[in-house]
Amino acid sequence: MALWVKKVLCGFVFLLAAAQSQRVDYPGPVCAVRGSSVSLLCTFSPAESSLPGGEEVTRVLWCQNHLICHGSTPTVYDSQERNNNNNPRYRYRGDQRGRCSLQISDVRREDDSTLRFRMEAKDPRASFTGQAGVGVSVVGKTV
Repeated sequence: MALWVKKVLCGFVFLLAAAQSQRVDYPGPVCAVRGSSVSLLCTFSPAESSLPGGEEVTRVLWCQNHLICHGSTPTVYDSQERNNNNNPRYRYRGDQRGRCSLQISDVRREDDSTLRFRMEAKDPRASFTGQAGVGVSVVGKTV
């Protein structure tokens, strides 16, 4: 029994250490005028290589007003979307190695939200959403 508890605790500490090494660095809140374009400059750090295959990012997503941006959550950008089903006003300007910038063109009232970035890795334990997100405030009339 004691050995089982020790293994569980070690596994939990391992997962916490891996989660702490991951991060998403968002810009501060952004204010955008309707009809304009805005870029959300963003960087991320995938998991340390201590997870088998953990550092290999296989998918990146951006979603609106959702804390974990996971599963069936609607996205504004998903690198695995086929046939260009992403919203064409949202253009991913990043990569799968550390840049996660997003450009929004023709800003609309419905863009007034909190956007969050999620990276998914080959090892699911290394997948991570930057929960702080970036707040986008939309103001003014169409330019």
